Amino acid sequence: MDVKEQLVDQFDVLMDAIPNEVALLDSDGRIIALNQAWQQFADENQLTLAEAGLGANYLDICCQASEPHQRMAHEAFKGVSEVLTGQRKSFEMNYPCQSQTAHLWFKMRVTPVPGHAGFALMEHWDVTPSAARRTLLELDRQLMKLGGRDEPELQVARVIIERLQAFYMGCRALMLISDNSASGHRILSGDDFPGTLSESLLPLAQTFMTSVLSGARPYIEDCRSEVQHSALAELLLAHGYESVWSAPVRIHQDEQAVVLLLHCRAQRPSKTDRMVINKLSRAAGQTLRRLSYEQRLRRYQREFHEVYRHAPVGIALAEADGRLCSMNPAWLKMIGLDESLMYQNTIFDWVKESDHFRLKQSWKRLLKRDQTSARLELRFDTGHREPFWVRLNASVLSEDNGASAQLVLVCEYVHQYKRLQEQLGQAEQRFRYVAQATADAIWDWDIEADECWWSPGFYDMFGLSPSHAPVDKNFWRQNIHPDEQASLFAELKEFLAGDAIEWRQSYRFRRQDGSYARVKDKGYVLRNDKGQAVRMVGGISDVTKEYELEEKLRQSYRMEAVGQLTGGVAHDFNNLLTVIIGNSELLQEEVENSDAPLERETILETLELVLSAGRSGADLTQRLLAFARKQSLEPEVLDVLELLTDMDPILRRTLGDRVEFNWDLHDSLWHVEVDPSQLQNAILNLCLNAVDAMPGGGRLTIEASNIAVSEGCSVDGEMAPGEYVLLSVSDTGHGMDDQQQQRIFEPFYTSKPKGEGSGLGLSMVFGFVKQSQGYISLSSAVGEGARFQLYLPKYEGQAAPTRLRPDHDPEVSGRLRSVANILVVEDDTMVRQYVAQVLVRAGFNVKTASCPSQALAIFERQPAKFHLLITDVMMPEVTGFELAERIQAESPRLPVLFISGYNDSTSVSQQPDRVLLCKPFKKETLLKKVQSMLSTSSYIHGNLPASAANRRGYVTDEPDWKD
Repeated sequence: MDVKEQLVDQFDVLMDAIPNEVALLDSDGRIIALNQAWQQFADENQLTLAEAGLGANYLDICCQASEPHQRMAHEAFKGVSEVLTGQRKSFEMNYPCQSQTAHLWFKMRVTPVPGHAGFALMEHWDVTPSAARRTLLELDRQLMKLGGRDEPELQVARVIIERLQAFYMGCRALMLISDNSASGHRILSGDDFPGTLSESLLPLAQTFMTSVLSGARPYIEDCRSEVQHSALAELLLAHGYESVWSAPVRIHQDEQAVVLLLHCRAQRPSKTDRMVINKLSRAAGQTLRRLSYEQRLRRYQREFHEVYRHAPVGIALAEADGRLCSMNPAWLKMIGLDESLMYQNTIFDWVKESDHFRLKQSWKRLLKRDQTSARLELRFDTGHREPFWVRLNASVLSEDNGASAQLVLVCEYVHQYKRLQEQLGQAEQRFRYVAQATADAIWDWDIEADECWWSPGFYDMFGLSPSHAPVDKNFWRQNIHPDEQASLFAELKEFLAGDAIEWRQSYRFRRQDGSYARVKDKGYVLRNDKGQAVRMVGGISDVTKEYELEEKLRQSYRMEAVGQLTGGVAHDFNNLLTVIIGNSELLQEEVENSDAPLERETILETLELVLSAGRSGADLTQRLLAFARKQSLEPEVLDVLELLTDMDPILRRTLGDRVEFNWDLHDSLWHVEVDPSQLQNAILNLCLNAVDAMPGGGRLTIEASNIAVSEGCSVDGEMAPGEYVLLSVSDTGHGMDDQQQQRIFEPFYTSKPKGEGSGLGLSMVFGFVKQSQGYISLSSAVGEGARFQLYLPKYEGQAAPTRLRPDHDPEVSGRLRSVANILVVEDDTMVRQYVAQVLVRAGFNVKTASCPSQALAIFERQPAKFHLLITDVMMPEVTGFELAERIQAESPRLPVLFISGYNDSTSVSQQPDRVLLCKPFKKETLLKKVQSMLSTSSYIHGNLPASAANRRGYVTDEPDWKD
């Protein structure tokens, strides 16, 4: 037996116990023996021993290998040859092997047979799992190195294709990418992959990829029997590929991919194959995402750098202690300091000291991570310019370990904005103060949004509470008086549609209590470029009181005009009445002394009728003058309580039993200074008016009390503050409406039926109260009666009140009658003659003149002869007052009695030697005045002639009259 046969026998015995495939090579490289494991491998792959290599020359097999196994075959040839020739002790290498069911990797180790030169043992074992791990590790290493500016998909595809084709030799790897962006769908492959096949494969592979991404079977085991993707299978078979493996690559929402592995043999992927291809696809997805993020980061960094450099606001990076480590150009320009100096200081060094605390507090909170950002408005003070305002936004940057490292500062120059803001704040504050201080209601209407703002004065003006705060113009619309809404809204609509700027209106606006205020509204409109009204600002003024005062003033003007007319009529009428009454009285005296009884009785009856008519006329003129405030008053200091008490019997007899009469008098009423008779007449008129208002009976109450009226509490718009005695006359009659109340004091106005009232009673009361420096008011409502209130000023003097007593006839001294010389000046002939006759009949010596010039001529001839001057007030040439002044310039103590159809008492000084007597007057009244003045005058007692004791009275108009 030769050496080769001995070695084969020994190999069969020893090598069958080894689990790995082992072959025995001779010196030529021929396989002369296979162990049982090798034979089993051949059986599993349906190979004969010859096909499994028995008898074949391994070196020849290596020389016959083609791509892609040629390089590894050449390495195996060299290594095995060197072991057989003894040039190396052993040789090892990994190589791929395609079995019937799987793609495997084996490790081959060749060692010489000890003691037998030229023979070698070639051992093989399966290292597919470790090869797969090495492939994946190498893949990770290569993928980690990827980066730069190249397209991420191309970089990853090169590595994936290279690793797959290296692990699965003889296969082709592809990457199909589906991108919703502009690049769309594409196939990435190796350089040796046919381009025409890629173009044809793309639409078919896209369908396969959609199926795989949706979770369908990720491989085609045998293209010859494939049904679902038959078109793709036919295309691959035409190019020598019998199966396809795939794995999805998840990149992001808009981009996905599939790794395709094309095999030349029909084969289903094993567990290891699925592990390899799936891990490759996951690594590819992670790397693609990483590269995409890195590219995005680089883009962001470039963009940030551009923004950082060209940003219009200052941006800086600060350390925790406030030192700056980076600043952009805008920051440097804003601060205005050299960059080297800025790095030497902290940000706290530039902030104005008064703002330090706020900045440091925010800085601490950021470093403690109590907040992530802060926004402050501060003043920077760099020392080389005036302090200026900036808006600083600070955000904290944290390191990976969580420690606060740096802060990003964004600084905006807002000095001009702050100045404008301060000015705006001051303007708004002034506006608020003005809105609060003014009594007007300020409003601001946003026309486009239909929202309206009202100042607090609006609520005060109309009695609104904040809960009734109006928010739009509808509130304003709804509270305008219904009678004025249509015209006002139409006018406003026309105004807004036009091009005017200023709007003015007056209307009535409802208060919270339901009453209406008269207001004036003034607004200014703001228009846009198209001329459309977009905003309107204005103010509302409550002019209710002004409106009422204007109404009262107009009423006062009307009544003043009536008063002027009344005074003029009364003046002329008084002259006539003076003559009628006076001469009737004279005639009555003559008839009384007549001896013919029947004739005297008839004449007396006639004269009585004439006198009665004349006195009625005098009473009428007296009422007219009272209304015109031109009646002659004789004011006295009165105890009002005494006067009212004395009137009780008269009032009760006058008012009758059908009216319940009540007094409510204060015990300690102040004194007043008024004409007592006129006050009694006023009270009587008010009582009679009240009785007329209660035809079916009722209650009448007279009240009297003291009252102090303060500023702003006046019941009348013209009423002066002060102390008054308040007299009130109230009834429970039918009352009056507003229109009646407005005219109640007008002369000749009456609410009674025609023929039942003169309309002068209340006008006389009105005139008397006003002439006495007092005030009168009325409050009434229909069905609720009426209440008249008289405010008479308190007497502030020291004089005691006058005791009320009846008049006594004057006791005229016979001596004074016979010696007193009286000069009568009257332009009305009848009045002049009447006065002269009365005086002459009384025994006085009278000289008359028809005008002031004639009177002066008479007086200049005999200035010392006259003891009394009686003169009319209103005359041609000059008034009676001026005439008296001229005459008294020569005879200062000469007493003067003024007679007038007007009440000119305000022009007559309150002196014993200057007295006014108003027309018409009775004979007794004239004589009483003359007697009183002559008896109290010191002038007459010093100028009586000695021979005048028995002189008779006479009258003359002769210019050469002598005593």
